[in-house]
Amino acid sequence: MSQSLFLIGQLITLLLTAGLLGSLYTALRIGMSRLKQPPAQRKKAGRLVVLSLSIWILISIGLASSARYGTAEPVLTMLSLFLLPSVFFLLLLGFRFFRQVLLITPPQWIVKAQGIRIVLSLLLWMGYAGRYVPPQLTFLWFNYDIVVGISALMGSYVFFARGQFRRPETLLWNTFGLFSLLYLVAIALVSLPQSPYQLFATTPDGAFLTHPLFVPLMSFIFPFCMAMHVYSIWQALRRPSRRTFSLNK
Repeated sequence: MSQSLFLIGQLITLLLTAGLLGSLYTALRIGMSRLKQPPAQRKKAGRLVVLSLSIWILISIGLASSARYGTAEPVLTMLSLFLLPSVFFLLLLGFRFFRQVLLITPPQWIVKAQGIRIVLSLLLWMGYAGRYVPPQLTFLWFNYDIVVGISALMGSYVFFARGQFRRPETLLWNTFGLFSLLYLVAIALVSLPQSPYQLFATTPDGAFLTHPLFVPLMSFIFPFCMAMHVYSIWQALRRPSRRTFSLNK
């Protein structure tokens, strides 16, 4: 295993985590300002959401560093780390202010956020080159997430250019992206070593996911990507579809 690439991978994971938290905070503040909420309330709402997620990320890193974590069943542990923040993101839809923010958020912002999947795919490929990520988690085998990332950058323009809102295409793309992400999470879980659910006995295996500084992949970044698909679908179902056509003589 390449120790230098292992350290670089951890650094990139932490930078991605911090960047996503910052982007989420900024998006919430902009949304609250468009709702003409008082500045103090804007800061409070954004800080509450981001602080809750930050505390959870630190808890997940702390759990990964504890001795008891090493004796737990890895698949169930990692699945719990993925599900808890996923439920948190879904519960945000139960708050009226958050739904209002989503409705006024430009839909291309949410779709374009999935461009992070390109970085994640390259991060996993770098880990494979560094011999600590198994091949099934890269685009060399079963990880097709880079397609979602590339198509997100194109779709953010095609679906919404010139005032359009292509609802069927948006729903179809998000459904594909959501299944691609859940498929990747499933492959990651059955790649974990020392588990009765392990299906891939490759070398290397998926043990890197349990390392404290890689845990945010499962405890925040993957749930964040899932939430963006859910939010985009929710938004598409509540906005009228608009298409523009032009006939050139």
